[in-house]
Amino acid sequence: MDLDYWLSVVTGKVPQPADDFIVIASPTDAIRDEYLGGISGRPESEVRKILESMLGRSRSIPEWDALQLQFMKAMRSAGMHRSEVADDSLGSRPQFSDYQKRVILSAAGKSSEPTWPGLTWVLDLLPGRPDRALAVVTAFLHAHIGVLPDWRINGLSDATAIIRSRYILSETDAHESILGTIDWRDFEFLVAALYEAKGYEVEVTPGQKDGGRDVIARRTGADAETLYVACSRGASKKDAEAVAALNGRLDTGERASRGVFINVAGFTEQGPGTAVAVAKEMPRVALLGRDQLLPQLNAHLGADWPYRVDRIIAAVRRDQDTPQTASPG
Repeated sequence: MDLDYWLSVVTGKVPQPADDFIVIASPTDAIRDEYLGGISGRPESEVRKILESMLGRSRSIPEWDALQLQFMKAMRSAGMHRSEVADDSLGSRPQFSDYQKRVILSAAGKSSEPTWPGLTWVLDLLPGRPDRALAVVTAFLHAHIGVLPDWRINGLSDATAIIRSRYILSETDAHESILGTIDWRDFEFLVAALYEAKGYEVEVTPGQKDGGRDVIARRTGADAETLYVACSRGASKKDAEAVAALNGRLDTGERASRGVFINVAGFTEQGPGTAVAVAKEMPRVALLGRDQLLPQLNAHLGADWPYRVDRIIAAVRRDQDTPQTASPG
């Protein structure tokens, strides 16, 4: 199958040849990359039709919902279900997510509401506010990463790639542009994916001030080591303090071998009190700017990683997420 035939099916020019023909995601990496590579010249009506298919309308997925229901029952039988927890400041944490409640009510015949809400309304944000469109789809992915089937994750990830490539990124500067436009938290997961590709086991720390660690990378074997990685995307006068904080964390907790401080903006300022000067006094901390980061991303994730960045991030997020329901199949 080639790109032209897939497009003819997705846009309705020819009938869908089979029920399992993939229309809600790119069927192959090659087709996705070819489409994204020439997306600036594509008709707007075609782009929106593809996004409509990938974002999806409200519906239930009976086979998948039934699998999740069985998993919830098994977890309850094993005494592993999530108990409702009271919190004076936040109220109570519900025993079931909203999705799980919809599945339960649907199975009991008490609700005809679709178990999965549609996202096609995101198209109303385009082309005017692609940043908000990305935020909506990304938030949906993050909220449901533990219960979405693989093909749904791929479709939503492809949708964000299309939105970003069509409405945000420049054609000639995709690699650098994407580092400056993705969410700061997603950037941390991208860095985690880089170190995972290098052979490390990675842990992304909670999204809060953690004293210098955004990613913990561990490697076993003859070249075993533990790295603390701090991530930043903009030039800041506080970089020197952040480098010092990272260095101070190396001998706490599990005691890291060394630290890496990444800043996409680079380290152009020299002289006393700068990150460069501080790092020279702390040999266990390495600085990694854009010029060093991009070649590593290309080498370990592939030069086409900007087209796949949403899938890359989603994969790491799913691995880091504590599953509450059945794993996607």
